Amino acid sequence: MERYEKAKAQLEQLRATKAAREAQAEAIGAFMFEMQELDTINEFDEKLWLNTIDTVTVHADRRMIFKFQGGTKAERQIVRREL
Repeated sequence: MERYEKAKAQLEQLRATKAAREAQAEAIGAFMFEMQELDTINEFDEKLWLNTIDTVTVHADRRMIFKFQGGTKAERQIVRREL
């Protein structure tokens, strides 16, 4: 019975992981559809920002880490431009 319970728990975990990934894929698909509907973005769009970005962390070494609503992260280096 112990082996069965272990396999059952593992199956439930895999189903939960699959459901989370499907939800994330659906959210990404919806975002991509919305982005295709937009023309070129020429100015800051607060609605787009709030629906896309969860947090931005700025580090002392000039790195910025963007965390998106779906949990994905992207890191960028701040480049200083001379005037």
